[in-house]
Amino acid sequence: MDKTTFAGVCSVLATLPSNVKWDDGIAQIYLAIMRGWDDRVVGAIMRTVLLKCEFRPTVAELRNIGLRMFGDVPSVQQVLDAVSTTCIMAPANKRIDYGTRWHPCVNEIVAKAGGWTRIGNISSEDSKAAITEAYANYIISDTNDHFLTSPPVEKKSELESGEATVKAITE
Repeated sequence: MDKTTFAGVCSVLATLPSNVKWDDGIAQIYLAIMRGWDDRVVGAIMRTVLLKCEFRPTVAELRNIGLRMFGDVPSVQQVLDAVSTTCIMAPANKRIDYGTRWHPCVNEIVAKAGGWTRIGNISSEDSKAAITEAYANYIISDTNDHFLTSPPVEKKSELESGEATVKAITE
């Protein structure tokens, strides 16, 4: 991210209400984490922040906004639905194969939650809790951060509006 883009980010974030006063120290924290992010991705994220955030988002929240916009990751509800459907439709010994019908992260998240056998043998509430926790761990892993530095080509329209947002907030 270049200096002009970061100046725009600071001007947006400084105006949003927060329990933490905006100052150079806070700006440096954001810069330290966001330094390598693509300007177009940052612009698109800031556009979303301007339209949807009542309060200043943390760096983690900015990353999650970007993940929803550019990352190829289903929501936790989509993963829960895929797991539920798989448990209903496939016998226990076929669930891994059936799970390949969904996003590749579904089998990975289920594995982190104890595997298909465990998920199929515990209560639906315990299953939901285990999948939700495994999903949260999957989301925070660095394997999902490539979209911040190398945005996907198929999201060109969002990136173009992101560039326009960066120009608008820095002029």
